[in-house]
Amino acid sequence: IIQFLESISIIKPTSLQIQLLPSILLGRDILTLSKSGSGKTFSYIISSLLVSINDEIHNKNYGPSILIIVPNRELANQINDKIEIFNSKF
Repeated sequence: IIQFLESISIIKPTSLQIQLLPSILLGRDILTLSKSGSGKTFSYIISSLLVSINDEIHNKNYGPSILIIVPNRELANQINDKIEIFNSKF
């Protein structure tokens, strides 16, 4: 995952990601309000990818590991585009 992130020019987590990732990986519910470009979407994607990989390794099938609620279709499409970057690799 780290090599893939580096290949798409993500080298260092944002301050928001440093705060979010540990909580998400511990299974806590997260509500985040922050500016565009702060790293929210990649935090959700990366953490859910890690959880999914872990579940697959341990033969757990809990269903979806993430639900992202957005206020409009345009934002949903933008988030989907980011998710597709990871889907193409994993």
